[in-house]
Amino acid sequence: MNREKTENRPLEPGSAQLPKKQFKVHRRAAMFLAVLGTAAGLIASTTTPAAADSGRNNNLWIRAVDGQIQSEHYPGSPLFPPNGTYHIHYWKAGGGWDVNGRNYHFPGQTVFGRIAAPVAAGSTVCAELFYHKPEGGYGSYGLPCVRMS
Repeated sequence: MNREKTENRPLEPGSAQLPKKQFKVHRRAAMFLAVLGTAAGLIASTTTPAAADSGRNNNLWIRAVDGQIQSEHYPGSPLFPPNGTYHIHYWKAGGGWDVNGRNYHFPGQTVFGRIAAPVAAGSTVCAELFYHKPEGGYGSYGLPCVRMS
């Protein structure tokens, strides 16, 4: 094939447009790809874990996955928890598992935690963040519940 002849050939009037039959083929292909992309997006959005396995309430965020509950106790809005001693109480909704996490000092910066949770996937687990008041008793600073994935 002689490339120079085909590349340097002058354009004929109207040759920059595709013939109607060719345009229909390209339009159909574009429509098919658009539908395929939308379907792939819907499948990905329904199979990807989202908020179902993590949750926040006040100053406690938890995520329940693979038999563990990960937690974050963070400062700031909405309740501005005081510095001091805290613990997190964990349980499975409906019973069967109930445990208090260790006591720890909250220094006004985010504290990360993790605890084993021997519950089946699909079970609802909850956690409540308790502040140990200096005068005695407890104050609650968050109670999220999530589904174990």
